[in-house]
Amino acid sequence: MKTGDFKINWYNDYKDKIELSKNEKNQIRKLIFKYNVDTFKGEKNVFGEEPLIMPNFNDKFTLAIDNKIESEISISTQVNLEKSKLNKIDTDIYNFKTEIFKLLSENKDFERNMDTVKIANKKIKRLFL
Repeated sequence: MKTGDFKINWYNDYKDKIELSKNEKNQIRKLIFKYNVDTFKGEKNVFGEEPLIMPNFNDKFTLAIDNKIESEISISTQVNLEKSKLNKIDTDIYNFKTEIFKLLSENKDFERNMDTVKIANKKIKRLFL
């Protein structure tokens, strides 16, 4: 909430800041508590039960308190709520991701960074097995 760091590690270690309004920060806090994201400790990976050789975890959230990482949540972009048979915790995390992306999509800084992600995806050809 304080830093608004946006990073793309695989794209030349791209880093930028996202300025959040007071209202955006309050809405994000509400989402964190609504979905109990603040209670997760350590690393958490969300992926469905369908057989995947290697799920991709392109969406990642890091929760840090006083610059100490409390949890890192990675969500596979292959998750589909209707087909993936997620448990309640994983469903909450997925819904958190969906709602926070919807909220942030109205932020100009976030949109600019997402445009960078789209450009980076076109420039870099990676193979996931």
